[in-house]
Amino acid sequence: MKVKKKILFIAPASIPCFGAESIVNVKLLSVLVEAGYEIDLVSKKSKWQFYPTTNFGLDNKLKSINIIEVNNKLNIDTILSHIMCYLKFGIVYKGSHWAYQALTFINNNLNLKVYDAVITKNYPSELIGYWLKKNKGIKWIATWNDPFPKDCYPVPYGSGFKKQPWYKRNILELMRDGPDYNVMPSERLAKYIDSYIHFRKETIKVIPHVAILSLNKELKSDKLRLLVSGTNNFPRNPKKLIDAYVRVANKFKFDSELVFLGVIDSDIEEYISDVDKSQNIKVFPPVTYEESLKVLDDYHVAVIIEADCAEGIFLPTKVVDFMQCEKPVLSISPKEGVLHDLYSKGNIGYFADCTDEDAIYNELIKIFSDFENLKLVKSSIAHEFLPDAVLKKYIEMIE
Repeated sequence: MKVKKKILFIAPASIPCFGAESIVNVKLLSVLVEAGYEIDLVSKKSKWQFYPTTNFGLDNKLKSINIIEVNNKLNIDTILSHIMCYLKFGIVYKGSHWAYQALTFINNNLNLKVYDAVITKNYPSELIGYWLKKNKGIKWIATWNDPFPKDCYPVPYGSGFKKQPWYKRNILELMRDGPDYNVMPSERLAKYIDSYIHFRKETIKVIPHVAILSLNKELKSDKLRLLVSGTNNFPRNPKKLIDAYVRVANKFKFDSELVFLGVIDSDIEEYISDVDKSQNIKVFPPVTYEESLKVLDDYHVAVIIEADCAEGIFLPTKVVDFMQCEKPVLSISPKEGVLHDLYSKGNIGYFADCTDEDAIYNELIKIFSDFENLKLVKSSIAHEFLPDAVLKKYIEMIE
């Protein structure tokens, strides 16, 4: 009988599952658990309350779920925790005290001799992975779903790469020299981070977010329904979509509606009230991940809005959710980027430059016409997103 491989999975955003990063991590956990891996999870109790939480049915499937809570308010305890973090790791930044508290828990409560690998997801888990690799010799699979350090996000999300202050200057060396593998969800993100980290090439693994296939319910409705879900606040700008939609909606004889489900800025809600005299644009609060997939069933087209970047380096969690159920997708994104790549390959059916209202208008005209003619273009999932393909790459790293 084959002995189960044991993994220490450190993901501050995972369970409770409440947003994009946690959804990505929990879906991967599901795939690894189903493959027979024995997993201890170390997560963080989130204070971010925009989204309802869920445990994704993993409560009884993981060997243990350990949720570490820290106080983020400025007081003597958090100051001391940050000092201890610097003494432990030689690095400190805002919020890194969670890593110190989590590692203290791990050392006191988990048997570090049994693990075949430690997988780290989103900051500050990289500090724990670094310590366990250096001091315990555990294979370290680091994941960078977004640019890191956080202040290296590209404009307009951040200010691009910049020299790190003295108290976290060696974090780039930690990223470059520490992990056995560095996992990133897109080639473009990998190239962006590698441009300032200079990874060892053999450690770079591009593995997209896993898609768990589900059936797309065929809608029988005379009203075209478009859904913009998730987080769509600044620096994303929904105004161009709103204006283009208002221009298009009255050109067709059938009814339509544009719905925002999730987080948007209050000034956008006010803007909708000002420009949408027909009241066809609606805004609803966030729901759990499972509920959002059920809501998606009742819409013909899923819309993604990205911020205006020189290059779209991100693979949004939402696009994987949409592709996994073959939902027609309109991506309003940078004209050079990951989502345009998917559009060019035929994985998503509609695309418009996020800076160009006329381009969005023209793509909406195409969607309205396709709906009228019963020819909406479904999305399709590429093989590398499927559970078997993602699992194969993790097996190669873990084994």
